[in-house]
Amino acid sequence: MCEKACGIDIEVAHINPEGGNDIDNAIPVCYDCHAKISMYNLGHPRGTKFKPKELIPRREQIYDKYTRHLIVPVPYIITNRINPYTDKRIREYPDITFNITNISDYLPIKLVIILRGVLNGRNIDLQLSKGHYTGDKIWSLNPKDSVNGHFVIRNKRLVNLKDTDVLEIKAKIKLIDILNREHKFLENGYVYNKKAGYWYFEP
Repeated sequence: MCEKACGIDIEVAHINPEGGNDIDNAIPVCYDCHAKISMYNLGHPRGTKFKPKELIPRREQIYDKYTRHLIVPVPYIITNRINPYTDKRIREYPDITFNITNISDYLPIKLVIILRGVLNGRNIDLQLSKGHYTGDKIWSLNPKDSVNGHFVIRNKRLVNLKDTDVLEIKAKIKLIDILNREHKFLENGYVYNKKAGYWYFEP
């Protein structure tokens, strides 16, 4: 809570006293902060030091501060090219390339990737096979590893797009650092230009 360096004088406190012993209900604190967050008197405002909904964001703020150096850049691209950097051959829609790279020189990472569809401004199920693009599998990328994978859209409404349709594929990426801490990236995606037959980035 106070971010004071306290050496081994540290304890693990329950965020919610009724929340059980799961790690998500825990916060590391010094002796002083442990005493303060335990001073609950819901019937008296001055006795209410910290509430669970205040403790969780503070814990995450501190965790992020001391683990952000473990986050590595992971640029990705959705395209119709078999390999967006070395190959001009084209995949036929609805077969789509997904390329992602760990450009760190020394840090390995794990990733979870979830793709979702947006058709004409409304969410739509891509009906992908369960696996690498539905959050059901964890990707492992060593430094400089690059994965050039692909997925196939199976939703018949999307397979047979109209000329006026606007299809966007949104990517939600969760990075797991070498300490097994999760870091979530902002969702963004790519829009398909059916007439020209290519994808472009949409932040």
